[in-house]
Amino acid sequence: MPREPLDVIAESYQRIDESTRTIAQATTQMVETQRSLATTMQALGAAQRLGLRLQAFAVMLLGLGLLFTGYVVWQHLALRHESAALGQAVLANTQTIAAQTQAILERLAR
Repeated sequence: MPREPLDVIAESYQRIDESTRTIAQATTQMVETQRSLATTMQALGAAQRLGLRLQAFAVMLLGLGLLFTGYVVWQHLALRHESAALGQAVLANTQTIAAQTQAILERLAR
């Protein structure tokens, strides 16, 4: 049974209309996806900036920790040297006191 030309044209227009609707839906979804992507990219940029700030803070803390460690080591070395000098002074004073005490004891013994 041959089809009527008007039926063929009407069917073609109907398919074109369906295709146009499908393209419009796809375009709408693509626009929504682009908006979502833009939002995600902004959030990613904010997360990256936060990460960089945290890294800078961590590096600063490491630097301060190293500086403090250097100061403690320097103090330890300085005090060790000072402690050795004080030990020598105490020993010399003790020897002097012992000699003076011995001299006093010898005088009293005479």
